[in-house]
Amino acid sequence: MAPPPVEELVDRSRQNVIPDHRDTCEWESCLKELQDKLLPRITEAQSILDALLAEQARLDASYQTCRSFRAPIRKLAPELLGYIFTWCLPIEGIVSPAKYGVPLLFLSVSCLWRDVALSTAQLWSSLRITHHIPKLSRGLAMRNAMQLRKTAMQTWFARAASLPLSISLENLSPFEISNALVMYSSRCRYFEITIGVKFSGKITTPSHTQFSELGTLRVVLQKGGEMQWEVDTTSFHKLHEVQWEDQNIYKAGRNPPFPVFPWDTLERLTLTFHGAMRLELRGILEQLSHCRSLKHAEIIINCCNGTAPIPVLLPNLTSLLLTVNIGRFEIMKSLATPKLRELTLRCGILDMSELSSFAQRSNFSLRSLSLQRVFSPFDSTHVSPLSECLESLGATLESLCIAHSPAIIKTYELDMLTRAPDKQYACPRLQKFHLIGCVDRSVQQGVFGAMICSRLSGHGSSSEHTILKSLHVDSSQPDLPELRVFEDLGLELIVVDGIVDL
Repeated sequence: MAPPPVEELVDRSRQNVIPDHRDTCEWESCLKELQDKLLPRITEAQSILDALLAEQARLDASYQTCRSFRAPIRKLAPELLGYIFTWCLPIEGIVSPAKYGVPLLFLSVSCLWRDVALSTAQLWSSLRITHHIPKLSRGLAMRNAMQLRKTAMQTWFARAASLPLSISLENLSPFEISNALVMYSSRCRYFEITIGVKFSGKITTPSHTQFSELGTLRVVLQKGGEMQWEVDTTSFHKLHEVQWEDQNIYKAGRNPPFPVFPWDTLERLTLTFHGAMRLELRGILEQLSHCRSLKHAEIIINCCNGTAPIPVLLPNLTSLLLTVNIGRFEIMKSLATPKLRELTLRCGILDMSELSSFAQRSNFSLRSLSLQRVFSPFDSTHVSPLSECLESLGATLESLCIAHSPAIIKTYELDMLTRAPDKQYACPRLQKFHLIGCVDRSVQQGVFGAMICSRLSGHGSSSEHTILKSLHVDSSQPDLPELRVFEDLGLELIVVDGIVDL
């Protein structure tokens, strides 16, 4: 017996009439049989639907690929695409080879990108090689590792065509460093070597080696590392910058071992002594005395010995940065820099009278002065430690930056800087003013804002007054709401929160 239609079953279920047990069993059996016959048809239909959905997904992917052919990047000329690739290089300029880094990453994107990357010489003109090679078996012999690094350099730089090279070698053997110097002497423009305690030794080159392109040389001596430099430097005609970083700790009375460089032709010099406690000041000054052509100098030391240093004249120096982590700026007592225009002093104890003496002795016209994290001892016989400095240097200053030097700016300094009719005020040419974490808490609210306002208003002759253009202050400045109003007058106001280096 065939079961009744579904509608009839629904109607019977709503009535208070119970079907016969035999009829109910037969209906259940028939419905079960119909379900069993319907299931294969559903399975077949589902498989057809799955195949159609998969085909739709493939068509969608093909459609997106077809649309990508019209993307603007595919219409770029290879030369322009290669130019874009060069902007992906690291800011520091030295490439460390990595599978997912530039430029090796470009080789695995597409055939077009691979061809463009391999033909863009600038992508392959710099390389940093370290003692550790990824995926290098520990059992590999040292000579095989050296050969692998040599082959990698040759393959890499072969793609750079004839461009000048920038090379950085970290903790390689002196033999490898010497070979690299000889092999790329005529093309190397920037050369950097880092020497650790296990890789100290003698670096030599044949006397006929020509360094025709070398412009910058950087040497890093890690703690315990020593270098014997026996390289003929007579062909260093273009060498204009030396960066020397020494992390060794020297005993009192011992000077750092500076190599033989053409110091007299250098224009830029960076001397960094991170680990040298109580370094002899005389050794640094003697080295500076040979740098007659120096224009930019940066000296970073922990602490120095020496109270009677030798005088040093740097006739062409225009920019000087001194950092003394512990102690005073003793080195400043020996320097004479008549052409100095930019001076930056970081950390250390700064006696403002010594800075004034430095200015009088050098007779320079300073345009930029930056004091960062310096401590100036207060002398009760003087009104303020900074006032004498502003009087001696302020006539030509265009930029004054003082950061994280507690309570160095007091009411007296702000009054000196405030412009008023019939009054001589400090720093009349000031255009850039950065005061961060240096204003004394005793300064009453409104005094700082009044000083800035006077620098923006027009009193007296405009030919003798320069309007303030840029101001950096910290977020805790009480006059900050008033200062924000000055932005409508053309003042560039930047609020700094936290510790920054200017």
